[in-house]
Amino acid sequence: MRNLKWIFEPIITFMFMKLISQISLFSWKLTFLLFLCFATASCRMPEKKNPAVSVVPVQTKAYQPPAIPLMLTTSEQKTAFIVEHFWNNYNFKDTSQLAASKPPEQAFANFITYAGQVSPEHAAGGIKILMAQAEINRKNTLLFLGLAEKYLYHPNSPMRNDLLYEIFLELACASKVLDDTYKYRYRKHYELALKNKPGHKASDFIYTLKNGSSATLLRTKSKFLILHFFNPECNECKVARGKMIQSAVISKLEKDGVLRILSVYPDQELSAWTRNYAELPVSWINGFDKGSVVQKKAVYDLKDIPTLYLLDENKTVLLRDATVENIEKYLIQLL
Repeated sequence: MRNLKWIFEPIITFMFMKLISQISLFSWKLTFLLFLCFATASCRMPEKKNPAVSVVPVQTKAYQPPAIPLMLTTSEQKTAFIVEHFWNNYNFKDTSQLAASKPPEQAFANFITYAGQVSPEHAAGGIKILMAQAEINRKNTLLFLGLAEKYLYHPNSPMRNDLLYEIFLELACASKVLDDTYKYRYRKHYELALKNKPGHKASDFIYTLKNGSSATLLRTKSKFLILHFFNPECNECKVARGKMIQSAVISKLEKDGVLRILSVYPDQELSAWTRNYAELPVSWINGFDKGSVVQKKAVYDLKDIPTLYLLDENKTVLLRDATVENIEKYLIQLL
């Protein structure tokens, strides 16, 4: 496992969205939380070197979306209007907006935050409107696709959202201004986005145990299963492992035989796995991916580790790319 050094830089995000219903949506100069660093940045798979997320300075003249009609009174109506009409006042023909020093980054972060609060249909509609206008030229299209990747896909972004990013990817693959050279990587991302989605059956693969025997994911019996891709020498993996060990709900369900944890080392260099084998609890299934098939064939999106999935007894994905806290909350609500 190669340790990557990430540049710690602040990223702009919104205050908790629960405040949206309490704060007038007419006020677009919302105060953002700063100093949200990537001090706990996820470990990277060796062959995937993503640059650290950084945020450009806020534009001197902030973009102002259109005012919300007075006839819209509920927060749901207002947010839906914002998502659909957010970019009405943006001049897509103004080439100065494409300058590297002042892209519409803060405006995009605002838009994405609102898009995450509406139904998937409304979010998709708003994103399609944005990208249809951006298609005025290739530079605009690449600009907004780049922002989408940065905020919605980058493993260290607090605004990560697979479902929203999938919409951008679908539109990128169908773009009329991008040729196949540009579309290639977006097609690869789109293929991964469609795999192992919540509500779908998890992709099967073979894992090998220390004694040389092997098994498959789909044949691993348990009412609930936490699929845990990890590297024992990754700092974030150590943190996640500690959280799972200390989790009251996970420990209880595991003790009751309701839940199992399948930890899989996906790298080719087995020395780290062998050297740290005893670090995992004996109750966990501790295996490795022989030949690193999961990575090579992109069976799962391992852009960062640890990567956690929660599966049910039929190996249907309940949570994808989840945190330990997400899993705890889901299990508590479910049980």
